[in-house]
Amino acid sequence: MGQRAARVLTRRLVVGFILLGLSCRSAIGGDFILNYAVEAEGKTGSGRLEGCGPERICRFRAAELDVDVLVYPDGRGFAMDMVVRGAPGCCYTVDSRERFASAVKPGLLRIAIYRRLSSGPDDFVRTPFSWNGRIGTIYLDFQQSVQ
Repeated sequence: MGQRAARVLTRRLVVGFILLGLSCRSAIGGDFILNYAVEAEGKTGSGRLEGCGPERICRFRAAELDVDVLVYPDGRGFAMDMVVRGAPGCCYTVDSRERFASAVKPGLLRIAIYRRLSSGPDDFVRTPFSWNGRIGTIYLDFQQSVQ
């Protein structure tokens, strides 16, 4: 089996695993269950965190990446901020930021992760096309905890 076929198979297995744990219930209050899967540079990891709640940081390590997720109430429900740390030059989202923010909603949230490829005198000008190379994807799913 070629490398590309192995990567496709691995990605499908990771996504399939997380889809088994997904629920269609919306996160509307209280604590959350966070199902996650990470595929980065040929490594994968997945898991489940229970007891994630508003204003509490949920942390996990998968595929050699450290991930912090903060869920907090906002005007429309709940939102999340995520920071990913890895090897030097890692990790950025598509907009070249180290922090990712999103609404917490039902369904699978896919976040592409990038590593900085080079730097120079005009380092302040970063775009995902000229400075960063995609290294993987983080998949998140939030479920409301049953109390």
